[in-house]
Amino acid sequence: MGKFFRSLVLVLLAFTGTVAVAAEVDYLNELNAEAESEASASANEGANSASHKNISDAKIKQKKDFEMALNNKLPSTYKLYKRLPFEQKMVVVETYLSNNKRMPVATSLMFDLYFKN
Repeated sequence: MGKFFRSLVLVLLAFTGTVAVAAEVDYLNELNAEAESEASASANEGANSASHKNISDAKIKQKKDFEMALNNKLPSTYKLYKRLPFEQKMVVVETYLSNNKRMPVATSLMFDLYFKN
């Protein structure tokens, strides 16, 4: 009975080690995918900023104020917002401002634009 118990323990330890390694690999793959996604979004943001230099300083300040409010109130939605093209971001900001800074109106439009693409 002692050998059986020892064998059972060794088998269980080997199995849990394999599961742990598989879980770590899955986790690392998810981190890698997230990092690539963030790098793509950052590159997109940089390209958008460079190509729209004719926007007034007031509009840029309004956009930054909206982004700060969105990031503070709804950080996950802000991540989605960052993936929108510059023109769509400006439509969202204009909608936010023209609706008395009502965030639900802006986020509804944002989701519509994002899933329309």
